[in-house]
Amino acid sequence: MTATTGAVTPQGTSQGTATCAAGDKVIGGGVEAANNNWVVGASYPATTTDNPQAWIGVANRLPGNNNQQASTVYALCVTP
Repeated sequence: MTATTGAVTPQGTSQGTATCAAGDKVIGGGVEAANNNWVVGASYPATTTDNPQAWIGVANRLPGNNNQQASTVYALCVTP
């Protein structure tokens, strides 16, 4: 498994891409919202090919707060 932290934009979105090691294939993934001021907006493989190598996750900050904590994106990787 690999993980990365998504950067927070001024608009209140945190997006990141967790990438597998060279030659590995992503078989799943997810995004963890930083806290209860955030909601998961999207979570999907980074490509539509038969051999995706990364996972994209997006979290959106709820209206009415200025929380700057970022989300964490995870990719579950295997060696084919």
